[in-house]
Amino acid sequence: MSLTKQDLKDIKGIVKETVSTEIDSFAIVVAKGFDEVHSKLREHDKRFEKIDERFDQNDSAHRSINARLDLIETDLSSLRSLHNEVKEIRVLLENTPSKEEFRLLNKRLFRVEKHLGLVK
Repeated sequence: MSLTKQDLKDIKGIVKETVSTEIDSFAIVVAKGFDEVHSKLREHDKRFEKIDERFDQNDSAHRSINARLDLIETDLSSLRSLHNEVKEIRVLLENTPSKEEFRLLNKRLFRVEKHLGLVK
C-alpha cells in the first residue's frame, strides 16, 4: 500500500501538531523546574543572610571579649608590678631599716595600699 500526497500531508500535520504539543509540554516542565530552582535559591539566600547576621554577632562578641581581656591584662601587669614592689619592701623590712629608710618604706607602702584601694 502506497501513501498518497494527502496521506503524507495529513501525517505531517499530525506529527507537527504532536511535536508542537510535546514541545509546549516540555517547555512547561522546564519552566516549572526553573521556578523550583529559583525558589530554592531564594530560600538559600535567606539562610545565608541569617548566617551572616550570626557571624556579625559573633564578631561583635569577640571584639567585646578582646577588649575585656586587654583590660584584664593591663590590670594584671599593674598588680604584678605592685606585687614586686611589696616583695622589695619586705626584703628591706627584714633588714632592720633606719629611721629614714623606714619613712621611705612607709611612704611606698602607703602608695601601694592606696593603689590597691586598701586605704583612702
